[in-house]
Amino acid sequence: MVPQRAPRRSVLALFNFMAELCWANYISTSEHAIHQAILHLLDTAKACSFAGITEPATWYVEGCAYFLSKVGEIMMLNPLEVFNVLDPLSARVACLARELPRRTKFFVWVLLERRQRLWRGALYLSVSALYWQEWARSRLVLLAHTKGDPRTCPLAALPWPACEGIRKFMCERNSLDAAEVVWKTADSLEMPATDQWLNDFIEQVPATPKAREGSECSEVNSPTSHMTADDE
Repeated sequence: MVPQRAPRRSVLALFNFMAELCWANYISTSEHAIHQAILHLLDTAKACSFAGITEPATWYVEGCAYFLSKVGEIMMLNPLEVFNVLDPLSARVACLARELPRRTKFFVWVLLERRQRLWRGALYLSVSALYWQEWARSRLVLLAHTKGDPRTCPLAALPWPACEGIRKFMCERNSLDAAEVVWKTADSLEMPATDQWLNDFIEQVPATPKAREGSECSEVNSPTSHMTADDE
């Protein structure tokens, strides 16, 4: 059974927001909750692909790849985090992207190529200016509620459901369903026309337990974990 779907706009908005919080040092890229959320979405993407439901799988792979592209530079400062999180998750989104549309492959290509080029260039989602204005106000609502002083900040004094309602009204009414990832560099790189780059990367993934952790060890909690190798 495939779990309930989260809309693409919600997935991208959430991971974009979390990446901004990581860069602002409000949360750490090594937070257990972040890692588990990514694993859960990738497990769901695998179950969707297995069931022939392509669209939700593309949303979740794109969201995870975009988040890693945004915060990978931070993760690279900690070799243990690279070994335990960045490498296995990068390998897993690449494996899942093989059977997904070219738009999803582009999200993964940006992740792999940006790392190869030491995280150079500017990375963002191509959405309307109106969305970013609403998103900025929504972020202020969340930060005010969690970090503000109730004595001086009315938003900090509100109950969480009220702030969540304000945030949804201000941000989620703007659709991200058609958003694309944009990576601007000095030499204007373009994704190759064929998928050979993806096949080459997957072939180079080390066949070690740690390298496979993102795709095998996490399958204990996967919706398809009850299936045998013969079933697949």
